[in-house]
Amino acid sequence: MIAYLLLGFAVLLCLYLLGRWFVEANPKDVIRVLKWVIGLLLLLLIVFLLVSGRLGWALAGLPALYVWFRRFHSLFNIGKTARSWYRQDQGAPKTPPRGNGMTRQEALAILGLEEGASVEEIKAAYHRLIAQVHPDKGDRIIWRHKSIRQRTSC
Repeated sequence: MIAYLLLGFAVLLCLYLLGRWFVEANPKDVIRVLKWVIGLLLLLLIVFLLVSGRLGWALAGLPALYVWFRRFHSLFNIGKTARSWYRQDQGAPKTPPRGNGMTRQEALAILGLEEGASVEEIKAAYHRLIAQVHPDKGDRIIWRHKSIRQRTSC
């Protein structure tokens, strides 16, 4: 009974030390160690199956495991793609890019305002323009689209 208690404490101590190493370690070192541990576990499993005479049954089940391997492999590729996007975004400015293709000067010209207009003036001019091109007042899709683009540009 005391042996199981000591074994439990030893396992907890190992888990604690492993957790501390995991938190403080370089991610590349963690990946390298995980690859080695997984490789060694697979080697031990193959040796165990060979010694116990079950290697044939294990080899017969490999085609079923191939499907799962492909699934995890695709998830790994998704993660790799997301990491590359994140690395590209780290060098980018913190403000979101303006993807509407309109400069601030163009937007102010549509609103009929001068450079240096206050936020209240921009909002008032936007509401006037939207009231003119409202769908209930007629079908002016192009003006509606441009007014929305200029609002986001300002």
